[in-house]
Formats: sequence, structure tokens, C-alpha cells
Amino acid sequence: MGRISRTWPWLELITPLTQQELGSGENAPLVESRLAPVLDKIRGLRITGSALVALSPRELERRDLGAVLWRASLLACQERREESQRVAQHALAKLPAELQLAVIGRVIEERTEEAPPEGELPR
Repeated sequence: MGRISRTWPWLELITPLTQQELGSGENAPLVESRLAPVLDKIRGLRITGSALVALSPRELERRDLGAVLWRASLLACQERREESQRVAQHALAKLPAELQLAVIGRVIEERTEEAPPEGELPR
């Protein structure tokens, strides 16, 4: 395997189901429905004064697309597979070809009728 770079990224995908084995109750890991509001709050904070201010608009967009892909993973874990695939495909189509190849092994083209509705990200 080559060195990790922008064109050869390291991807580690762990689903909430995988993490359920780590515990439950108050000491459960911060995953799935417990994590969503925390991530939404963090993403809603201003980036001024943080390390994120150095990111380009494209990099910030990719950060947001990562959140969409995470939500697609949650939908799949909730057995909402059709919705999950639609949301994931919409996000993946916006990523550079190199990242699409790394994630799904091919480059996809987004079809506008499959895009999720505007507004709040799916939960």
C-alpha cells in the first residue's frame, strides 16, 4: 500500500453496530443517536479562532459530506437501506474521483432526482 495522501486516503469505516459491543447505559460510547446532536452542535459552531479556519471551502464541504455519509450509515443500521443508499450516493457523487474510488471502488454520477430533499440532513 502507498503512503497516505490526498489522492490515496486512509479510510476506516466503523458502524454504530460495531461499536455497540463496547458498552451500554450511561457509560456507553458516544455513538448513533447520542452522537448526532453533539456532532450537529460542533458543526454549527463558528470556525473563526479554530484550526478549521485554515481549511478551504472545498475542504469544509468535504467535512460536511462526511457528516452526510455518517448519517447514511446510521440509516443503513436502522434498516432504511433505500434511503441510506440515496443519501450516500448524493454525497459520494460530490467527492473527487480519487475518494470515490477509495470508498466504493468506482466513480458515480449523481442523478438529480435521487438527491435528498433540501434542508436538514437526514437522521
